[in-house]
Amino acid sequence: MLRFNFLWVAVFTFCCIRPAHGEVPLDQMSVQQKVGQLFVFGFKGDKLTPELKKSITSLKPGGFIVFGRNIKSLSQIAKLNADLQLTSLSQNNPALFLAVDQEGGAVTRIKTSPPLPSAYTIGGTNEPTLAYQAGKVTGEMLGVLGFNMNLAPVLDMTDDKLDSFISARSFSASPSQISSMGLAFAQGLAESKILPVAKHFPGHGPIALDTHQVTPSRSMSLGSLMNSELIPFTDFAASSMPSGVMVAHIVFPDIDPSNSPATYSKKLVNDILLDQLKFKGLVMTDDIEMQGAAALQRIEDRAVAAFLTGNDLIMVGWTPSMQKRAVQGVLAAVKSGKISRARLDHSVKKILAVKEKLVPPPVRKVAQAKLETNTTLLSKTIANRFKKIQYSSVFNSIIARYFKSLSDAKSVAETVDHIVVISPVSSFHSSFNKVEKTQKVVNKSELTATTPLSSQTLLVYHVTSPQTFEGLRKIPGEMQKKTIVVSSHPKLRVQDTSSFLGVVETYSHSPMLGKFTAEAINKILIANRNAEFRRE
Repeated sequence: MLRFNFLWVAVFTFCCIRPAHGEVPLDQMSVQQKVGQLFVFGFKGDKLTPELKKSITSLKPGGFIVFGRNIKSLSQIAKLNADLQLTSLSQNNPALFLAVDQEGGAVTRIKTSPPLPSAYTIGGTNEPTLAYQAGKVTGEMLGVLGFNMNLAPVLDMTDDKLDSFISARSFSASPSQISSMGLAFAQGLAESKILPVAKHFPGHGPIALDTHQVTPSRSMSLGSLMNSELIPFTDFAASSMPSGVMVAHIVFPDIDPSNSPATYSKKLVNDILLDQLKFKGLVMTDDIEMQGAAALQRIEDRAVAAFLTGNDLIMVGWTPSMQKRAVQGVLAAVKSGKISRARLDHSVKKILAVKEKLVPPPVRKVAQAKLETNTTLLSKTIANRFKKIQYSSVFNSIIARYFKSLSDAKSVAETVDHIVVISPVSSFHSSFNKVEKTQKVVNKSELTATTPLSSQTLLVYHVTSPQTFEGLRKIPGEMQKKTIVVSSHPKLRVQDTSSFLGVVETYSHSPMLGKFTAEAINKILIANRNAEFRRE
C-alpha cells in the first residue's frame, strides 16, 4: 500500500506539476542560460530521445512547443512533458514553458470527445460566460498533461465569408465580439494556471495567404488598424492577468515603411504593442523557420532581429541545426555587445516572473524521484483526472446554443410519417436515433434517387464537406421546406437559408450533433401537434 501511494504521488507529479523557475536566481544564471530562456523549440518524435536531451543540456531552451506529431495518447504526452521538465530542472536550469496550440476546431492538438469547438463557434454564442468556461476547462485539461502555455486565443478578425486564412479560428468578424469572447477565453485559461498567448498581432485580417508559405503584405493605416483589428489586442493588453502576445510574419508598409514583417518591426512591436498599448506581458514570435520570416535569410539574423525588435521569446519549431544556430547567433550578439546585457536581462526577468506566477515552486525531491515506468497506472491517473473536468458539458452547451434557432422554424407537414437522416458520419446517426423514438427513422449516408422522400417526410441533411454541401442541390424543391440542414463544416455557409425549414450552422463537429438535432425536431413536432389540437 505504501508503494502504491508513493507511486501515485510521483506519477501525479509527473503528470500535473507545472514548475515555476525554481531556485535559479537571475544573477546566478550564466549568459548561456539566459540566452536559452529566450527560445521555444519544436521537436520530432513522441519521447525524450538522446538528441532531445542533448538539446536541453547544451542549448538550455526556455521552453518547447508540442505539435500533433508529438502526441500519441494522453498518458504518453503527460510522461513526455514530465520528462522534459525534469531534465531541465535536474540540470539546475529554470523550468520550461510547455506550449501547445489548443485553439479549438481545426487547430486542436489534444483530442477529446466532444472536441473543443472552434473559436468562431464559441464566438457565435455571444456569451462570454461560455467562452470563459471553455477556456477554464481547456486549461484544466492542459494542466493535467503538464502544459503551462496555450497559444490561444486567436484575436485576429475573420471575414463574414470565412474564406480568409484565419477563417473559423477567429471568434468573429466583429472586433468588439472578438475582444469580449477572446478575453473571456483567456481569463479561463489563466484561472487554470495556463498562460494565454493571444495571436497574431497586429492581425491577419481577411487575407487568404498563409505565413507558413509566404510573407503577406497588408495596406492599412495605423488609424484604421487601431479602430478595428487592434481593438481586441488593446483590450487584451489592458488586462492584468499573466499573458503573452504572438507576433505575425506580416508586413504593414503604411505603418512601417521599412517593409519588415511585424516580427522584425520596432514600429509595430516596440512602439505600438509595448509603448502605445502598454502591454506588459511576454512578446513571442511565430516560428521563425516559416517562410513568412524569410525577409532575413540566415536564421541567426532572424533570431537577433526579432529579439532587438522587442520579442521576449523566439520560436524555432522544426530543425535542430537551425535551433542551434539561432541560439549561437543571439549568444554571439550578446558577447559582441550588439545585444546589451541590460536588454537580455530585461526579457529574462519577464520570463522568470511569468513562470513564477504560473504555480509555486515544486517540491523538487518528489519531482525528481526515480520511478519505474508504470504506464497502466499513469494512464488510469490521467483518465480519472479528466473525468473530473466538466469539459463535455461545457463543449456540448456551446453546440446546443445553435439549435435554439430551430424553435422559430415554420410548421412542417401536418403529418410526419417518417424522418430521413442524411449524414456520412455514423455518430450523427447513432446519437440521433438514441433520442428520436416517436418516428420511423431512415438513415442514409447520402441522398440518392432511391431515398424514400414523400409529402410525409421530414428530411435532415448534414453538411460536412464540399461534396455534401453540393448535395444540397439534389434536394427536390418541394422537399426543401421540409428539410433541416445541419452544417458542421468550418467554412461553408448556406446562402439562402429561407429556402429550408431550418438551417443550423455550428462550424464545428460534435458527436452529439445528431442528438441536438433530434431534440429540436421533437420540440417542433410537439409544437405542431399542439397547434393542430388547439385548432380542433
